Amino acid sequence: MEESHGVISQNRNGNGDEIPQEGTLLATGSRDRYLNLLDLSKYDPDEPNSKKEVIVHTDPKAHKGWIWSFASWDGCLATGSWDTHVKTWDLSGGCAPVNDFKCKSAVLGLHMEENQIYAAGYNSRTYILDPRSGEVTWKKVHKQPVLCLKANPDYIITGSEDKTVVIFDRRADEVYKTIELEDTYAMCISYSNNQLWIGDKNGQIHVYDAQYGKFKLVKTFDVGHAEKVTGICYTPGALFTCSTDSKIKILEPNLDPGVINTLSVHNGAVARLSVQNGVLASAGSDSSVGIWIPKANIVKTMV
Repeated sequence: MEESHGVISQNRNGNGDEIPQEGTLLATGSRDRYLNLLDLSKYDPDEPNSKKEVIVHTDPKAHKGWIWSFASWDGCLATGSWDTHVKTWDLSGGCAPVNDFKCKSAVLGLHMEENQIYAAGYNSRTYILDPRSGEVTWKKVHKQPVLCLKANPDYIITGSEDKTVVIFDRRADEVYKTIELEDTYAMCISYSNNQLWIGDKNGQIHVYDAQYGKFKLVKTFDVGHAEKVTGICYTPGALFTCSTDSKIKILEPNLDPGVINTLSVHNGAVARLSVQNGVLASAGSDSSVGIWIPKANIVKTMV
């Protein structure tokens, strides 16, 4: 396994209600094509052997190419791969396969919601997948590969190597705004609380005020990353970033984001991070996954 990617998924029951903490799963995939599910509730920091017990599912043939992207919704997991396929899996049914969508390029980003999946394509397309009908359609609002994607009921936001971030209005079915980045491009984005955060290939962070649909640049930061920012997640409590410089940074979530902590647990580039349900997970090019689970104290483990 040459590089790992991961995302945390919270299982829910058939009514859409969240199952308590014991239902929290971590899905990981990598260049070796393996899809793994880890049940974090099985981890006991006082029992070294529990690292093996957390692995509750392994599928060595989930994809025929590098598993690159993840998304989840209501007990269903979606995986995107360089084999051009997006597959969905039933987490409540032992990770049984549900759908298999074929796109026309590698899938570099995913967003999943009820009855809709959006996929970022290396061929510059944004794919729209319908799990009910199996239909695959697409839109082209970029000129180069789409590297990252986020969505909410109002917008689909995509970042591309063409040095633009496009905000697409879902209701009007048209481009609402295009953000042009000078001498750089977006590697990752985070969008919540009317704030759009962008991590770029030069190691910088950009924040935009999205209130009232403005998407106005507020500030560009240098938070100390020496290389590409490969993951970013804004929460009201902290801003999390990771980079190919092997560092994970936990920053104050304000307009002067001081560093709360710098984590150096990977012996190589950090490919992705995820923050959900109070758990931080990171995926590294050293074939490892870092997991920080909140208990009485923050517990770190490597799987």
